[in-house]
Amino acid sequence: AEATPPAFDPSLGAERLDAAIQSGAAGSIAGSALPWIGAALAVLSLARLGRQAEAERRGQRFLRSHPAGTFSERVRRAIGGAE
Repeated sequence: AEATPPAFDPSLGAERLDAAIQSGAAGSIAGSALPWIGAALAVLSLARLGRQAEAERRGQRFLRSHPAGTFSERVRRAIGGAE
């Protein structure tokens, strides 16, 4: 069975998620362990923060790389179903 994606706090913001990914933050699921989760969370955060154009751009890039991943449906919904 497919795992349920963890909840996230959009107040962390995409910038903090990007920084965690780039720094390879030890023990961070959004950092060194699974960068694609950080990419998805960044898209979801941007959408919740009202930064829709950036969310769509990054969401489309995410979906090209992970069209059927655990977070793909959430990303699609966050960017209005665009692929």
